[in-house]
Amino acid sequence: MKIKYSGPEISRLFLKISVLFRNFYPFYENAAVVPFIYQEIIFCPVNFLLYGELRREFSGKSSPWFFWIKEAGHMNITLIGMAGAGKSTIGKALAKRLNYTFIDVDGMITKKTGMPLQALIDKQGDSALIRFEEEAILELEQVDNCIISPGGSVVYSEKAMEHLKKISKIVFLDAPFRSIVRRIPNARKRGIVGLRDRSLKELFEERLVLYRKYADFSIRLKGRENVQGIAGRIIQLCFEPEP
Repeated sequence: MKIKYSGPEISRLFLKISVLFRNFYPFYENAAVVPFIYQEIIFCPVNFLLYGELRREFSGKSSPWFFWIKEAGHMNITLIGMAGAGKSTIGKALAKRLNYTFIDVDGMITKKTGMPLQALIDKQGDSALIRFEEEAILELEQVDNCIISPGGSVVYSEKAMEHLKKISKIVFLDAPFRSIVRRIPNARKRGIVGLRDRSLKELFEERLVLYRKYADFSIRLKGRENVQGIAGRIIQLCFEPEP
């Protein structure tokens, strides 16, 4: 959808958009995401409800300027990274901002097997958890407008990652090792694949290559992030137009 505007109308346009956004997104004041300008075009990722509001508000304009609404419908975002990187915390904040559904893949596995992840590894081995995780990911066929948070070991399944690439944008939360250690002091009780025969540091280095391989975008974390700021950055990366 393209709606033309003249230069003097832009400030009034931004004000109207801001009012509408504040009605739909309570955290908009902290979001450094939308609306934003790229090559003289104003881009605005929104959900279905706000999309309709903006269409009613700004239809029928004509001028050399373009205002384009990029609808946030029909998109999923997958967060990958080590346990302790903040996938669940950031994912839930992101889902709330976008009015999306949050999908916890570890929770799907626990519900299906009836046991915690560590118990599953202890009884059936690492390969069982990888298999259940792959099955859970492949079940996500008719999903839309979701934030998907798989376990850190999802990158060991090529089938699972290919499916996630097909149905979503993949964002790697690149947390430093020191913050991972701080956030999961009892790592051997967290159901982490590979800790039977390798150290957490070795797993971290091994998986780093795979996370970077599959990611559409990476966000370098420092260890003590503003969750809303990171959520805003993810929205910007996933919805801003490609050059």
